Amino acid sequence: MKIFLLILIITCVVSAQTVGLEVSPGTGMHFIVEKLPNDAKKIGLTQESIEVKVEKFLRKNGIKNVNPKFGNPNYLYINLNVVGNSFSITLEFNRWVEYKVGEEVINTYASTYSLSGTGTHSGDNDYIINGLYEYLNIFIFDYTGTSNDYNQKKSVQRTPIAKDDNNYLGIGGGHWISKKSINGNIITLEDRSIWEVHSIDRIYTMLWLPISNITVLESKSPVGDYKYELYNIDDGEKVLAKYLGK
Repeated sequence: MKIFLLILIITCVVSAQTVGLEVSPGTGMHFIVEKLPNDAKKIGLTQESIEVKVEKFLRKNGIKNVNPKFGNPNYLYINLNVVGNSFSITLEFNRWVEYKVGEEVINTYASTYSLSGTGTHSGDNDYIINGLYEYLNIFIFDYTGTSNDYNQKKSVQRTPIAKDDNNYLGIGGGHWISKKSINGNIITLEDRSIWEVHSIDRIYTMLWLPISNITVLESKSPVGDYKYELYNIDDGEKVLAKYLGK
C-alpha cells in the first residue's frame, strides 16, 4: 500500500494554487461526489460510502457541511473514476464568482483550485480510499492555511497564540493527524500542535494518512531539538520530531 501511495503522489498532476481558497472564518462548504462507474462498484466502492467518509473527514478537520440553500454556496467536487485496474482522483474547489462582459455582470460557478492524479488498484479499493484521503489532506492543508493567512492579513487586531516552544504538555496517546505537508516534514495534530519531522524519518511520514492515531513520546535518544517521538499507532512507525509550538 505504501509503495502505491508514493507512486500516486509523485506521478499525480497537481494544478493546485492556493489563490482562490480564501474564505471567511467559520465558513463551511458542501461537497458533491460524482456518480461512480460500474467498475468502481465491482470492487466494492459506492457513492454513499464515499460521501460518508468525506463528510466525516471534513467535519473532523473543522469544516461544516453546509446546505447551499442556507449558507455558503462554495463546494468541493470529488470524482473517483475507475476503469479496469486503473483509476483517477480529482478534487476541485468551486465558488460563486462574478465577472463583467461589457456592461453585463455575470455570476456563475468556477473552479479555483484542483488536484488530480492516477494510479492502479489491483482490485483493492483501499488503495483508492487511501489515495482519496491523501488528496483530501492536501486540500485541507491548503484550504485552512490559505484562509488563515488571508484573514490574518485583513485583521486589525490579532490575538496572541499561547504556546511553549520548548516543552509539549500533551505527552501520551489520544492524538491524531489534522494536517500534513506533502513531503511529510510538517505535521499538525488535532490540538493544533505543530511538529517538524527529522529529515531521516520523512520517508515514513510523507505516506502517513490524515486522522491516523498518534502517541507523542519523549525520545530516549534525542537529536538536538528533536527530542520527541511521534508514534503512528495505525502504521506501527515511530519518527523523531521537533515541537514548534501551536
